[in-house]
Amino acid sequence: MSIYFFFKRFLESASYRFSPPVKRKVIVLTFDDHVDEKSIELAKHLESMRMSATFFLTLKRTKPGIIKKLVSLGHEIGGHSVRHSRGERNKFYAAAAAQCMSELRKYDSRVVSWRFPWTSKDERSVNNVAAAGFLIDSSVGTFYPVKKLGKLGALSELPWLRLPRQWQMDVNEKDYGIIKSYIIRKVSSECGVFVLGFHAYHQHANFSAFKDLIETLMKMPVEFLTLREAAEVLKNGTL
Repeated sequence: MSIYFFFKRFLESASYRFSPPVKRKVIVLTFDDHVDEKSIELAKHLESMRMSATFFLTLKRTKPGIIKKLVSLGHEIGGHSVRHSRGERNKFYAAAAAQCMSELRKYDSRVVSWRFPWTSKDERSVNNVAAAGFLIDSSVGTFYPVKKLGKLGALSELPWLRLPRQWQMDVNEKDYGIIKSYIIRKVSSECGVFVLGFHAYHQHANFSAFKDLIETLMKMPVEFLTLREAAEVLKNGTL
């Protein structure tokens, strides 16, 4: 499958998301995996442009000082497991989700967002994450059709909270050009909440591509919100 059709399939899933129709164009920037000192540079860059993003944190890969800095810069933090391990997945994320919520709320009492590691997601895991107190699911598994998601439990009972990670930007320059063109066409022609996903781990992330994309999007009539903010406006029917 080519990179174009890979992303096209994910992007087209956005049409399932919203009822009533969304009338605004909202961009949500999200980061996950290894959030480190390099990520703080990006966080500061966004803050200087008066933008807030959502950072999904793996607890054992993120230093406490990094978490404090993200919150102080006005960004949203969310859960992305404790170790990003298969052991957590085999135990359906029950302990991992509970520990994430307990630890992250020491830094920010408003934590509500979760992203599953990898693409694994099942009813038992979703219910465990919801039981831990998470309300917003922004996972790769969210790409699947809504009818399938409708049986996944508590997180899926609120359709306006199903905000998917729609683009992953750890790509080479050639593929980035294809993806960027498609994103711009999509955002130009449609309204909705567009969630952009970036690998925060600096060995994989294409930060120059990220900055180029943001500068391009800033020239368009769009709003930049965190996941939590986007969920609130969707809930209140103000989109």
